[in-house]
Amino acid sequence: MSIPPLFVCPISLELFTDPVTLSTGQTYDRPAIERWLSGGNLTCPVTMQRLCDASLVPNTTLRVLIDNWLLSTAPHKSPQSPDNTNSSLPLFKHNLASIETSINTKLDTLKKLRESPTEHKRSVECELVRLLFSDEIALATQALECVVSLLSSPSIMGHLNMLEEEPNQERLFDLMVRGDVRVKRGLCRLLESIASSPDVRALCATIARAPKPIVKELVTLLRHEESEVSDAAAASVCALARAVEKNNRARACLVECGAIEGLVRYASRARVDGGGCVRALGAVEALMGAEGAGERAMGAVGELVGMVFRVAEHEGSEHAVGALAEVCRGSEKAREKAVEAGVVGRLLLLMQSQCGSTGKAKAKALLKLLGCMGNVQG
Repeated sequence: MSIPPLFVCPISLELFTDPVTLSTGQTYDRPAIERWLSGGNLTCPVTMQRLCDASLVPNTTLRVLIDNWLLSTAPHKSPQSPDNTNSSLPLFKHNLASIETSINTKLDTLKKLRESPTEHKRSVECELVRLLFSDEIALATQALECVVSLLSSPSIMGHLNMLEEEPNQERLFDLMVRGDVRVKRGLCRLLESIASSPDVRALCATIARAPKPIVKELVTLLRHEESEVSDAAAASVCALARAVEKNNRARACLVECGAIEGLVRYASRARVDGGGCVRALGAVEALMGAEGAGERAMGAVGELVGMVFRVAEHEGSEHAVGALAEVCRGSEKAREKAVEAGVVGRLLLLMQSQCGSTGKAKAKALLKLLGCMGNVQG
């Protein structure tokens, strides 16, 4: 296919996939100019002007012109032919975006994309994310695998803002419920990446408050028999808890969905040297200030006590003590349960161990709260 010169990136000499314009007025393909700038270059590649502002502005007009050109020329090239799909990036894009393309052709295109270089997938990021929210579970499943392979791409997060739309939240929830082990693990990785990215931090609160409870399903996956799924779910819930730490409403939604109980139970089963236990208990402590957290944590007091002074888990013990202090501060019943579970002895051992000063200070404060400091000092 002969590509008009206007549609060719001056760096890659290939068809634009995501055209962006520099402050000099020159347009480049986003992946190409990002590589140029990340290499320490502070000039415009065409004009060689020094860049005072390196921001990239999407060239939506050019993007529309290219899309229209693809739609007008692709039918003459039989876009649904598997051989053409394999040989032309413009046809990849057309096959995934066109409503006239059959499901089987889309699936065939996605299969070829999975086996293609990352650059090929990056050229159709937007189309892949749209298919991730497809009503057709087969399309969504195949698109998910491609999207997960692009999570390190700096531009993929911008497309994932589609998750702000309620229908897309519902489709993601349905995919999580209906998908197999591989799909569940992939969705957990996707949500963890969203929660860990500063570019889409506001999206985390939307996920926490979604009408179809995505978080509740994640909490359910904490008990999954496949450890790869439960570990991925734990990483996802922990990342969400950290991301919404200053959003009281979103934190309350996590608590309401059972995040505290689920994370405590996961921590009690996790390997003490795997890091998952520490992360889970850290997330529990972060959630304890949310509305309703103390009441939801009541049933987990015994398990939290069991987390104090676990072998080689001083940081985890510190988080467990911090969470216990929060629940005991507002409930006499919780204090009684903690004492009955043997928390005093564990706190004393922790204070005599090699744990850090913060952990010892938390242990001392909890002993005081339990009314035991006088006896200890005596």
